[in-house]
Amino acid sequence: MHHLLSRQVKKIFNGESPSSPEFKDFLEVVSNVYNNYDKDHNFLEHSFDVSSKEFQELNNKVLQLVEEIKIEKQSVEKKVVERTAELKAANEHLVALDKAKTEFISVAAHQLRTPLTAIKWIVQLLHKDSEINLKPEQAKQVVKLDEIINKMVKLVGDILNVSQIEEGRFGAKLKEQDILPLLQNILSTVEINAQAKNIKLIKNIPPSLPALLVDEGQFKLALGNIVDNAVKYTQADGQVSVAATTTADNLTITVMDTGIGILPADQKRLFDKFFRASNALKHDTEGTGLGLFIALNIITAHNGQITFRSELNKGTTFIITFPLIKDNK
Repeated sequence: MHHLLSRQVKKIFNGESPSSPEFKDFLEVVSNVYNNYDKDHNFLEHSFDVSSKEFQELNNKVLQLVEEIKIEKQSVEKKVVERTAELKAANEHLVALDKAKTEFISVAAHQLRTPLTAIKWIVQLLHKDSEINLKPEQAKQVVKLDEIINKMVKLVGDILNVSQIEEGRFGAKLKEQDILPLLQNILSTVEINAQAKNIKLIKNIPPSLPALLVDEGQFKLALGNIVDNAVKYTQADGQVSVAATTTADNLTITVMDTGIGILPADQKRLFDKFFRASNALKHDTEGTGLGLFIALNIITAHNGQITFRSELNKGTTFIITFPLIKDNK
């Protein structure tokens, strides 16, 4: 009999327990209940002790992990601060180098322009006298030399323009201009190259066009680069068309050619400085990749927009839009 039950029975019955079988059975059942309770209680106490110990161990591990994470976080933050400082210093160094490079290119281009101008002047004198004083072969070489000098003068001019754009000194001096003679001048210059390649130059220019606020030199440079590219990258017997149309708000100039087109993969980089499409490199090895970069910056400075569409081996179309002068009256 369970000791607690035995004590209670003695207390109730003054030390003498009833001897009936039913009561003994009852006492046995109750005793078993007490015993089971003791077993469950002991089991729960043991389980609680084990769980408490495991929880304490787990808690210690968590605290240790938190401390390690805290230390690691501090280390990472320190490294981030250090790397940020290093990147800032490296970026400042790169900016300084880029500025020095731009200044060097600008100075070099300026230094080259003066002797090139002198050489060009001398070559022009030789060219004028070639029919009288030079032999045919010598005259031919003078013509080639003149072409080479013109390319070098244009290259130096492009480099100077790019330097001024990057330095923020390529300001447009806008004033009201009659656009028709400017377009006619551009087309007459390009037409010589088109005729030399037997390319048909189609001009869809109305007899009158509205005036625009433009920098004359920059306008001619930008449009000239685009039309010249159209002729350059169109094969012999192809055609280039230049059209001008107006709406209530804009003047749109469209330059369309039947040339080599632009690869889809190259189209997103077309206006990047020094970029030349792979098929353009094969077609003309002497280009610089500066013409469209300069044109884009000029057109943007004139509050205009330039877009294009192109299909390989079928041609390219450039659409240039300039805002009309608003009547404030």
